[in-house]
Amino acid sequence: MNLSPIKYADYKALHQIVLEVEPYSTKGMDIIAFISIMEVREGWTVFDDDEIIGCISLSDFIPKLNCVLHTFIKPDYHGKWLNDELCTIVFGHIFNTLDCRRVSGFCIVGESDRAGKALEHIGFNQEGLHRKSALTDNGYRDLKIFGMLREECRWL
Repeated sequence: MNLSPIKYADYKALHQIVLEVEPYSTKGMDIIAFISIMEVREGWTVFDDDEIIGCISLSDFIPKLNCVLHTFIKPDYHGKWLNDELCTIVFGHIFNTLDCRRVSGFCIVGESDRAGKALEHIGFNQEGLHRKSALTDNGYRDLKIFGMLREECRWL
């Protein structure tokens, strides 16, 4: 697996992937809406050789404090794509380049529980629960909040 900064040319393939892996939150999201979300994010397209398999992006950047980590990956790569090299690049960028003190992540209970397990696997701690704060096709869901402090990051 390797990373490349997200480019406009990647958006069509990434849009198709996110529609497949996050149908609970993207139903009816056209390419224009997807691009408007992604254009304000910083991040990387994830490749397996020349094939686009997903994305790692950062949003809600607060200088010297925090950003939110987002990922989506083709189902065939779940549990197989995240490696030491990718984590070193991503967390080095978050903590060294952006100089954040922490990074946050979340999962939607009952919809993206696998994301919560992945966050814990790479060193995030569950910090709380926002009750009924995520609206999905299945109604309002709880949102688990995760965080990692710079001093807790084993990828630096």
